[in-house]
Amino acid sequence: MGDDALRHLVTTLAHSIREDESLFRFGGEEFLQLLEVRDEKEVTIAAQRSIDMVRNTPMVLPDGKQLRLTITIGLALVRNEETLRSAVERADAALYEGKRAGRDRYVLAASN
Repeated sequence: MGDDALRHLVTTLAHSIREDESLFRFGGEEFLQLLEVRDEKEVTIAAQRSIDMVRNTPMVLPDGKQLRLTITIGLALVRNEETLRSAVERADAALYEGKRAGRDRYVLAASN
């Protein structure tokens, strides 16, 4: 069931991202999405779009019942001098902050 849920999630997320955005599986249940944005507002709009898409696209189980999934997103705006590794670490910390705060949300990492 877990693999089916991941496949459903990927299909759903693929419908919420733009053609020029990339989505990568980054771990067991973690994904990494790279977006080019001009400001904080653009990235939060994109994150909310993904959350809403997953929230509103339940997985249909073999018995016909629906399973509602949620996602928690950690965001980090990459600074000019920052490595991708550092940005991912900040986004990961924001992700876990979102999980501790109740899940089904996004958290934008501090820019330091």
